[in-house]
Amino acid sequence: MAARLRPTVAHPTFVHTMILRLVRQAAMVAVFGACAAMAQLPVVPGERALAPKSVAPAAQLRLGANATLARVELSLIADSEIAKVRAANLRNYNYQKRL
Repeated sequence: MAARLRPTVAHPTFVHTMILRLVRQAAMVAVFGACAAMAQLPVVPGERALAPKSVAPAAQLRLGANATLARVELSLIADSEIAKVRAANLRNYNYQKRL
């Protein structure tokens, strides 16, 4: 008596896991491809420079010899104002510390 051969049919859960694995791998390839495309520098077409960069003129200070620098003096702050600011900073620090 010859042994009967059963047809080989894959188990449904095995096929399901194989399909999910293939879909996951395809998604990962798409994500890596997109990341590589975003990492490239953009191409900006334009007109080529007519002269080499070394020909550019050097920067010059354009203040005249008689130019005076403007000087600003701030008024003094009262101690009560400083105390208010310090108290607000302390409240903010304690609030952030609780978070």
